[in-house]
Amino acid sequence: MIKQLIATIAILFCAAQVHATEYQFVAEDPSSSTRFCIAAGEGDLDELRYQIRKLRQSPHVQYKTIVNSIRCNGLIAAQFANAHGAKDTFEYLYRLTDSKNRKQVGRTSVEEMALDQPDNDAPNVVIVRVSGR
Repeated sequence: MIKQLIATIAILFCAAQVHATEYQFVAEDPSSSTRFCIAAGEGDLDELRYQIRKLRQSPHVQYKTIVNSIRCNGLIAAQFANAHGAKDTFEYLYRLTDSKNRKQVGRTSVEEMALDQPDNDAPNVVIVRVSGR
């Protein structure tokens, strides 16, 4: 019983730490690729899909081609989403990421990132300037 209680407290503590860092994204330019990157980092799956459709200039262009052609602050889109703890957009983008690029993405979880964070009660606010190219 005590072990279960300790395990539950540890899980809750890790979950609380996951939300310790809040990211605020600032666009470097008004392009659709930058909006795509912001949506990826914020975890806004609906906006991300909308921006992909906007970037798709022809019905012959696949979503996978668009996702793999954009770099968000120099990172692959899935890597950018993962680095900022955007789980939903990360999972969506990871499925569309070419196998050669998946090696660069890695599978670091948000929980692992939280363990590296200093122990603070107040959330850290990190302003990220975003440029998609």
